[in-house]
Amino acid sequence: MKNHILLVALVVATLSFSAKAEAAGLLGDTINWQYYLNGGPLNLGGSPGSFIAGSTTSTFFTTFEISANDSQIIFNFSPGGIFSTSPVSYNVGGLYIENGILLTDSLNPFSNVTIDASTTMAGFAPSNVTFNSSQLAINFAGLPLGNTNTLVVLNVSSAVPEPTSLLLLGTGLVGLALWRRNHTA
Repeated sequence: MKNHILLVALVVATLSFSAKAEAAGLLGDTINWQYYLNGGPLNLGGSPGSFIAGSTTSTFFTTFEISANDSQIIFNFSPGGIFSTSPVSYNVGGLYIENGILLTDSLNPFSNVTIDASTTMAGFAPSNVTFNSSQLAINFAGLPLGNTNTLVVLNVSSAVPEPTSLLLLGTGLVGLALWRRNHTA
């Protein structure tokens, strides 16, 4: 009977860890950002900056406000103008920026980034976005800002953190060993 209770506890623990792992999102993460222009980092107008997903925003000059929810990073641009073209400002590890922004979230690795249908910036395409597991680069070079507020909304998926996967595997193996021991005795 004692082994049955332990086995039930292990199954419940495994399911609860599994639910937490699948729900990994951006909420509560501090996302750091740096603007790049004219061949390097731009350190004024709020750059570098940071914000907390789900609770704070950050502003770059009066050009845009950036925020995030659990699964999206949102840029709200003020009207008017065109982003200038620039020499390559950042080109490291598959991330590419001429005139744009580099975002870093060290808590939840990026596994997929797509452009949301609510994006209203003309010409903004998947080629404007590059990412790796911890950073997201957005290149705005040559893109226009309309006569009204312009949005860029990116859908972001986070990879399941590896330690959680290992914990799930270990818990399952312990449960399997206990079950086998109980049924062979």
